[in-house]
Amino acid sequence: MTPLEYIDRALALVAQRALALPGHDVFQHLAQQLQYVRAVLLDRGLDRSRLHQITIGSVAVKEFDETDPELAGALKHAHHVAVQTGRGLKIDLP
Repeated sequence: MTPLEYIDRALALVAQRALALPGHDVFQHLAQQLQYVRAVLLDRGLDRSRLHQITIGSVAVKEFDETDPELAGALKHAHHVAVQTGRGLKIDLP
């Protein structure tokens, strides 16, 4: 999978879970962060400074590690992509 595909997979799972649990604000928060990471991947000219403040990984562990391992795994991969991109490194895909 490409870095963009990891982000798109996480976005799709977040959207799916948001439909199943409307009103759960964490999904909106995750979707916003994932959309920002996606935008940075598509446009290298965008400001990357917010990538250092991404909380996708910590939310994955705190909220979904035990209850939804599929979503937690996708979010952890997306967080890895965001961190590597923020550091300006070549993305080592999981």
